[in-house]
Amino acid sequence: MADRSTRHVLPAVAVALCLALSGAGMAAGAGRGQSAAASRPYTIQLIGPRGDAQIAALADDGRVDGTIVTQRSSLGFVARGRRVRLLRPPKPFTSSSVVAGNRRGGLAVEAWRRGGAITPFAVIASARRFRWLRLPEPHGYAGVSLAGVAANGDVTGTALSRPVAEGSTSRAVLWRPLTRRYSRPSLLSLHPGCRSATATGIWSGGRRVLVAGVESCGRGRYPAPATLWNLKPRFAPGPNIVAMGGTARALYVAGVIRGIDTASSWYGRVSFKSHGRLGISYHRLRPYRPAVEQFTSVSAIGADARGRMIAVGTSTAIQHGVPGGAIVWRSGQPRRLQNLIPKRSRWTLLSATALNRRGQIAGAGRFHGAPRLYLLTPRA
Repeated sequence: MADRSTRHVLPAVAVALCLALSGAGMAAGAGRGQSAAASRPYTIQLIGPRGDAQIAALADDGRVDGTIVTQRSSLGFVARGRRVRLLRPPKPFTSSSVVAGNRRGGLAVEAWRRGGAITPFAVIASARRFRWLRLPEPHGYAGVSLAGVAANGDVTGTALSRPVAEGSTSRAVLWRPLTRRYSRPSLLSLHPGCRSATATGIWSGGRRVLVAGVESCGRGRYPAPATLWNLKPRFAPGPNIVAMGGTARALYVAGVIRGIDTASSWYGRVSFKSHGRLGISYHRLRPYRPAVEQFTSVSAIGADARGRMIAVGTSTAIQHGVPGGAIVWRSGQPRRLQNLIPKRSRWTLLSATALNRRGQIAGAGRFHGAPRLYLLTPRA
């Protein structure tokens, strides 16, 4: 009897042991998968056109706006994944370049023809077509260089001075959308003692508009202060200027009102105070490799879903023959994006250019050795 019971019990024990081992193996595999996802938190996707392309903006829905450059001309594009729509300008213009975009499909585009001057446009991209609206140019200036378009459709740029005109200056300007056209450009006023100003970005939220730029103020304490124009709902070009003393270059505004100084990798956190005033606190982005850092350019800055600061850019530091390439900062701490994507992706990430409020990052790199654009998406 004992022998018979043993013969029945042993197979049952063996089956139970096999199930336990397989369960442990599955748990270990799941643990390895979770740890791999934690150490490589981004998936990577091929986007945009082939060839030499530049990214200007990344919308919250993953739409990428940019410009593709060829030997003969340049054309702006709007891309969703590998589907690309080219921005062919109205005649007689032959080339276009996307300067900036907003999350609602608005684009700031510069168009020109061979040998001709640049003409500014605001383009509204819908599912079927592009609507081109020409921006009136300010009188007495040589031309216009666009800088950004806000979510409410406001466009900012710089009216370029004429070198031959003695005493002429460049000025930051603002266009506001009307029913079927844009308003005449309004010149943003200068601080006392400043000669000129250059616009670098724009942000709108609620009933507020912030224009970012840099002024030229001679040999004073701050010869080139970054400046914010705090524009109220009814635009008044005079008293709404807030100086950002001490910074050397322009303060860029993106997403949730964040600013960066690309010269020294500082960024300013802007908050609204009582009576419409702005409060500004400064923080520094640590270099990717302090001992060998040559230059780090910060391209975009914003916040993730938890409200923590996130920035992307490019580092030229080289150590042991490996370039820094595309960099992401979270709460001021830098990490190389190449180390955050799947190992066998066959990608080399060279630069990071744009980000959105979903935490997605767009930039340029090499895929199988060929230049292409990429989109990184955080794992759920």
